[in-house]
Amino acid sequence: MGALGAALLYILVSVFTETDVELYRWRILGVALGAGAFEMLLTYYLPGLLWALLILFVEVILIALALVYWCGTVRKQAVKVAGIFTGVRIALGIAIGIFSRVV
Repeated sequence: MGALGAALLYILVSVFTETDVELYRWRILGVALGAGAFEMLLTYYLPGLLWALLILFVEVILIALALVYWCGTVRKQAVKVAGIFTGVRIALGIAIGIFSRVV
């Protein structure tokens, strides 16, 4: 989900925020890759549905904080982008899981 997640976050930030995307391009990439690494690492060490929900909640908060304090995004817009980003990643994960079982 690394390159797809980075492209998705970049698109969401450029569409839903007033942040200068050209200026913060590499920071947005770092936030996306860091979020993916954070999720993958903690999911490996803390398996289970309850932990997965907690990890997603913490991930939304960390993405929003990184967008606000590192990329200069307005707080309300950063929370919206982080929520949509996580929701789309969950939907993609479910779709990939369904298609991999069908095929």
